[in-house]
Amino acid sequence: MRKKYLGIWQEYTWNDVYDHVARIGFGFLSLGAKKGDRVIIIGNNDPELVWAQWGAQHAHLIVSCLYVDYLPDEVTFFVRDCEPKFMVCQDQEQVDKVIRIRDECPSIEKVIYWDPKGLWSYDEPYLISLEQLETLGKEYGKKHPGLFKENATKMKAEDVAVIIYTSGTTGAPKGNLQTYTSLLEYGKQGCAPIGLQPWDEYLSYASPAWAEQIVGLSICPIYPLIMSFAEEPETVMADLRDIGPHFIWFTARQWEDLARQIRIGIDKASFWKRFLFNQAIKISLKRLTDVEKGKPIPLFLKFIHRLADFSVLRKVRDYFGMKRVRCCASGGALSSPDLPRFFKALGLPFSNLYGTVEAGMLTTTHPLDTAYSSIGKANPGKEIKILRGEIRAKVGKERPGYWNKPGLWEEQVKDGWYSTGDAGWMDDEGYIYYVDRISEMSSLRNGYRFSPQFIETRLRFNPYIKDAIVFGSEEEYVVAIISCDFGMVGRWAESRHIPYTTLVELSQLPSVIQLLRDQIRTINDSIPHESRIRKFTSLHKELDPDEAELTRSRKLKRTAVTQKYSELLQAMYEDKNDVIIETEVTYKDGRKARTKSSLTVNTL
Repeated sequence: MRKKYLGIWQEYTWNDVYDHVARIGFGFLSLGAKKGDRVIIIGNNDPELVWAQWGAQHAHLIVSCLYVDYLPDEVTFFVRDCEPKFMVCQDQEQVDKVIRIRDECPSIEKVIYWDPKGLWSYDEPYLISLEQLETLGKEYGKKHPGLFKENATKMKAEDVAVIIYTSGTTGAPKGNLQTYTSLLEYGKQGCAPIGLQPWDEYLSYASPAWAEQIVGLSICPIYPLIMSFAEEPETVMADLRDIGPHFIWFTARQWEDLARQIRIGIDKASFWKRFLFNQAIKISLKRLTDVEKGKPIPLFLKFIHRLADFSVLRKVRDYFGMKRVRCCASGGALSSPDLPRFFKALGLPFSNLYGTVEAGMLTTTHPLDTAYSSIGKANPGKEIKILRGEIRAKVGKERPGYWNKPGLWEEQVKDGWYSTGDAGWMDDEGYIYYVDRISEMSSLRNGYRFSPQFIETRLRFNPYIKDAIVFGSEEEYVVAIISCDFGMVGRWAESRHIPYTTLVELSQLPSVIQLLRDQIRTINDSIPHESRIRKFTSLHKELDPDEAELTRSRKLKRTAVTQKYSELLQAMYEDKNDVIIETEVTYKDGRKARTKSSLTVNTL
């Protein structure tokens, strides 16, 4: 395990990890922890977060992790639902949230933090540092020799290890209970098909509030893998290059952002470098096309592809820290088929993973698969069937269901088959294709059914579009609200000497509207005719989780967004040319304000 501090990698041996985990576990026991008590951890990926998780589990406590950018009101929801006895926070920002809500959450007895910066003057009696907790644990361990081994032997496979909350795209998040058995099976089923090897390098970057990440942290001691943690979320790309990991597990949105960063980097490069990269990608895509069609690759194409890979693409992989990668895993949301194709053209082994918090890791695409629209075949030990257009998965008795939701698990599991709520289909070779959430499938007025998410993923892969929301339910045609990538579009405008003063002005410039129109027309060519976008609006802002437009894992909250922009949608279907919308903005400190913006409605 290693963590970068002030530009220097600090390494921890397994003996170091053992000492920290034992002391933290004993520390919880010294504070009166009992089996089944809950612990909520709020922090970025750090060794201390992992030690706290494993230490709490060794003390037979149940752990739940939250996203660091949750607002106090959101933290209150999870604390009231989970009723934790202990809160473990990274820094002053997270501690302040807990102090603010503690009077409303009487279950909290102790708040523990590991980064003391800015907290020296805090004198709340329930507040202690992780270092102080370890000191208490060290003394407790001396008084109870042999307790660590005794506690370890008392742990049962069917004990609840963690509570993982769903993203809450269609309602309030639900806390799913994961036993040690289901947690480890989740990891093994996802990682077995991608060929992990002992002592592979693994960069932990995605939030541990995301199910796949907490699973990734749990399987690291088993393989074992070398865990590395970036210094800050903002330095992850530089840290990625330092480490050169063998295995990267990002969300689909993070892979989209990385693809965007690569294209931005190429766009900023010199003419000669841009030319070489574009030619190398063209050659690689030609080779991929032949592989997809099952055609033999001509000898000359093999030669120039190897030349392009050695002289150009290998350097790009090295620059982004992916020279040694044996698997790039993507999960958490549907992605455009162009995404794996792009990374495979760069020479990276890309795999789509599909699973649910409730049923585990269900499918994985092999890096050599060419069915880019597929989420793969069922993982070993998993049974999947399609019933009335819905993906269903066989689940075992090791899954205890939901926290504080009696009867809900039984409603979703019939005869051992879990209803995922996802629409999909399976081809003759066993490849499964995810379409959309059943609840979000839409029908035009003429009865034609389409998937908004299918269109949105293709829009988001475009370098100028960061987010897109597609509508059309019970209407005559499909429309879209586009949130452009202001960094990419801003550079495009500057390179053409197009002046602007604010992002709102930039989003409504006629030249930017024409740029987006051209991009959408190109994307429309790959979409069935009936579901092609007929009108669009360039939004004046980025979609923001703080404003309940996205979940913290950046999944779209479609119902909330539809309600928020109902006036804009109405204008798009009433043939208006522009509309003034008033929206509520939530700032990082929780303050709210209302803004007015004039947006144009654009046809294609």
